Amino acid sequence: MRLLFVTGEASGDLYASRVIRKLLLIEPRAEIWAVGGVYCKEAGARLLLDSSRWGAIGVSEALKRLPLYLRGLFRIARFLEGRRPDLLVMVDFGAFNRRVSRLARRAKIRRLYYIPPGCWSRSERVAKRALGLAEGVVTPLPWSAELLSRLGQRVLRVGHPLLEVVREERGLCSPKGAPDPRRPKVALLPGSREAELRHCLPAMARACEEIRRNFPGVRFVVSMAPNVRPKEVRGAFPKGLPVSFLVGAGGPLREADVAVVVSGTATLEAALWRCPHVCIYRGSPGMSLQYRLIGRGIRFVSLPNIVLQRPVVPELLQADANPLRIALEVRRLLLDRSVREGMLSAFEEIERILDGPPASEVVAEAAVRMAKGERV
Repeated sequence: MRLLFVTGEASGDLYASRVIRKLLLIEPRAEIWAVGGVYCKEAGARLLLDSSRWGAIGVSEALKRLPLYLRGLFRIARFLEGRRPDLLVMVDFGAFNRRVSRLARRAKIRRLYYIPPGCWSRSERVAKRALGLAEGVVTPLPWSAELLSRLGQRVLRVGHPLLEVVREERGLCSPKGAPDPRRPKVALLPGSREAELRHCLPAMARACEEIRRNFPGVRFVVSMAPNVRPKEVRGAFPKGLPVSFLVGAGGPLREADVAVVVSGTATLEAALWRCPHVCIYRGSPGMSLQYRLIGRGIRFVSLPNIVLQRPVVPELLQADANPLRIALEVRRLLLDRSVREGMLSAFEEIERILDGPPASEVVAEAAVRMAKGERV
């Protein structure tokens, strides 16, 4: 049995790796290949391509990586035609995987899509764009499963994979108490994409100095994604700042009283860790123009707000994501008890909404069935 997993973001790499581990427990002799990163490799996959630095948000950032994506598609097409895997498993990364799906259909390779494109949207028009991308779909969002099923797609609904990750680690921790304003701990999650580090990290680092003026005893802990260069992150912070660095988001969020989080999967992870936070995002001039042109139609960018369809997590975007505004939001989250309690209550609601069958296990079992020629 031969399978190819394709993903291009740090979060997708993590989700794919957990499926691979479960799959190898079911079929120890399976030959697993991946377009992924360090998580997939550690799980036992052979890397066809390292996609750990492929992530991009916005048209301008994606265009910079176009040659990289085209080379990747060429390599994947050759693999599909030459090695003939029994199943292609696409994980998130919709803009790229749409094209991979077409390559697999042309090669008559069966396809499973885990976390399909547009699944965060509640629009039927958006859901229709995912039809035909795979013979089977697995989604962690209840409204996505309902829409796709109604449109005739074979779909399985699972709990969100981040719930598995957080619950495993959360079970080993003691519950956090109320923050001590004399010695608060602030987590910083600057993202995993190069553009995020380039545009968001400097604002975060300068905000630390503002926060320290309000809370002299503050301590900072920075989350570093496994695909980033540690020197690049460490170098953004001034010497003398009480800051430590950890790989992954779980450690910083587990310890912190409040967090500053770049928009993306990490905002949902912060919510599941019950860590009050502010969501920020700054982009390139090209992305800023794109935001001005289409941003009016976007209600929320923070995943907790998207899940709940109401503003729970404060969002600071582009020029608003400046050191002073970030520091003010951190101060409010540390000192205003009613705001903290309201946010924590909303985070419990999010966990109830996203709960469901264990994602990695269900996807692994579905992949084995499909690789054997059965239905999802």
